[in-house]
Amino acid sequence: MKNLQMHNSGSAKIVFAIFLVCIGFSALGQNKEQAAFLNQLFGKHPETVVYQEYQPIDLSDLKKTLTRQKTYIRPDYGEWRGNTSAPARISLSKTEIDFVIAELSVAGKQANWSKGLIRNSRQVSTKEVDSIFLNRNKGYPYFKRKYGSVLYHFSKPVFLRNNTVCVFYKGTSGQPESGGGGFSLYVKDNGVWKTYRFITMWIS
Repeated sequence: MKNLQMHNSGSAKIVFAIFLVCIGFSALGQNKEQAAFLNQLFGKHPETVVYQEYQPIDLSDLKKTLTRQKTYIRPDYGEWRGNTSAPARISLSKTEIDFVIAELSVAGKQANWSKGLIRNSRQVSTKEVDSIFLNRNKGYPYFKRKYGSVLYHFSKPVFLRNNTVCVFYKGTSGQPESGGGGFSLYVKDNGVWKTYRFITMWIS
């Protein structure tokens, strides 16, 4: 009986170890996909990419928009002209929408998830940004001189359909009292990520 208990205990440990290894490989694969996506978007930026991780507080409006819109039609202009491997339209299912919201909710609690993923980048904290823009003696001129011309805000990319579709938030702050951003649907077209359609948008 004792030998049986020891055998069962050993088997449980092996199963648990395999589970941890699988999680590790899964996380490694996701990090690799995230890095490829982010570097494709920011890799050609002439300056160091200065950014904050966007951590949404309330995703209810995004969920309502995704649920209401559902179907997005492929653009027929700009980089979408010519041959494309992307579908003519994309309809997100309820399961996919729920997955996007769940992933963004979890990501909102994972600070520094982007660390080391973007080449030539510099992450700044909210405290650091506030110390600049809430100080009348610093502001944008100081930021531009010490950091660069643009401050980016972006979310963790959420991949769907075997990493061929992505929901992603990107925003920018530049000149005083100006900026813009929103969630967009991205699609991998012949190996290249492209903006398929805007989901939400704001401009200041």
